[in-house]
Amino acid sequence: MSGVGTTSPDNHQRAKGPWVNACNGEIESVAPKYGCKPFACAIQDCLERHTYNQQVCGRAINNLIECCASLEKPHGSIHCEGFLGRVNRVREQRQQEKQQRQQQEEHQQQRRQQQEEQQH
Repeated sequence: MSGVGTTSPDNHQRAKGPWVNACNGEIESVAPKYGCKPFACAIQDCLERHTYNQQVCGRAINNLIECCASLEKPHGSIHCEGFLGRVNRVREQRQQEKQQRQQQEEHQQQRRQQQEEQQH
């Protein structure tokens, strides 16, 4: 039997729609239209396959958290509610990384300007 009602990864790969993108990690293309349901289902599938051992399913959990962090309003998604603390930490980390990149770019720009001034 092909498992028509199941959500195993094998069925996801054959299916059309959001699962194909979700399984390939294209979070941004899936999240706006479908929310994070595919990632929540992937966690459930993983837990069922591995006798509810959360340590084995860390990647699936992290994928859901990344998806939720990419949503404008993750608190409005039932699939993200249980992970809001971790989602907020991911968002804070992204913001810090963005600020660090901006500071590095500003520093590099200042150095280039100083070098140009020294050459003239």
